Amino acid sequence: MKSYFPRKKYIANFKNAGITLLLSVVMTTIALSIGLGVSSILFREKQIVRGLLPSFIAFAAADAGTECALYWRHFDDEFKIADAPASINCNSLPLSAALINSNTFKFSLDLSNGSCATVFVKRQTVGSVDCTRIESRGTNESCTSPGSANIVERALVIQSPDTCTLTP
Repeated sequence: MKSYFPRKKYIANFKNAGITLLLSVVMTTIALSIGLGVSSILFREKQIVRGLLPSFIAFAAADAGTECALYWRHFDDEFKIADAPASINCNSLPLSAALINSNTFKFSLDLSNGSCATVFVKRQTVGSVDCTRIESRGTNESCTSPGSANIVERALVIQSPDTCTLTP
């Protein structure tokens, strides 16, 4: 019986057969590895950034409280011991800064983004210099919220003039 496919020719043609399949599998594996590596890095970065947002909100609240206290300290010379409690207006809200000890005022400021700033303003005369220490503690939750495990707090402290060293 005569074969229509010569055996030697048939075997010779398939010596290089499968190289295209091998190359495509290798290229696909490399592309998949790179894609998975990049997506893994992006997922971890997303987790880090998600954790930073409450910190930014708390810092912005502390900054807002500091700016409010600085404005009223320098604009209307508020926070005098003789004027206790001090009446101020921050974020279009009337606030009352209560005198909590002989020379420290305290007020809380609820902001529109749901964050809170608790501000302590200490005024004291050292020698002949009127010293002011403003400590603002911002949180990422409202002043009226009961508190949770996820609360983040950031604080800013400003002393004026620089030569004063007032303790909290």
